[in-house]
Amino acid sequence: MRFSRDNIIISNRCGEYLNAHKYFGFFGYEQDFEVSLWFINTLDINRYGAPCGFSSGENAKYFLLSAINTSRDKLESVIISEDGSEVEIGQKYVKREDYESFRNFISRAEMVSVFDVPNDIYDYNVYLLYLANYGSQDDIGAQFSGYKYQGFDNQINIKYNY
Repeated sequence: MRFSRDNIIISNRCGEYLNAHKYFGFFGYEQDFEVSLWFINTLDINRYGAPCGFSSGENAKYFLLSAINTSRDKLESVIISEDGSEVEIGQKYVKREDYESFRNFISRAEMVSVFDVPNDIYDYNVYLLYLANYGSQDDIGAQFSGYKYQGFDNQINIKYNY
């Protein structure tokens, strides 16, 4: 690609933005939620501009609230147990520290959602919730930027009857 995106907040870079939006299922709505795609201009008339980022614009807060609801639903679907010994078969459970950590991510996003902040801050919090849910293992930008989240999805256990 041969150009830097260091001046673009990580959540608005192409791969990171798309990863978060795909994870939360923000595609295929009946409504037309517009997003902006940014391009790097080139001085060479034989080359097109390269995509460098997205933003949700006026829809950013809606996406954040949706990501919060998805995350909250997931948190409410598990119980806390250190080893699953007292859990019914088929029940999802997580350790207390993983539950609390994920709850804190959700709480921070909820705090942001009540303020009137720039839309990129809402986008950023959608991205942080994506990392909190899924983890950073498949997100090259997150790894490069130093994010090391295992992801709540990877902490959920299900008790089976063997």
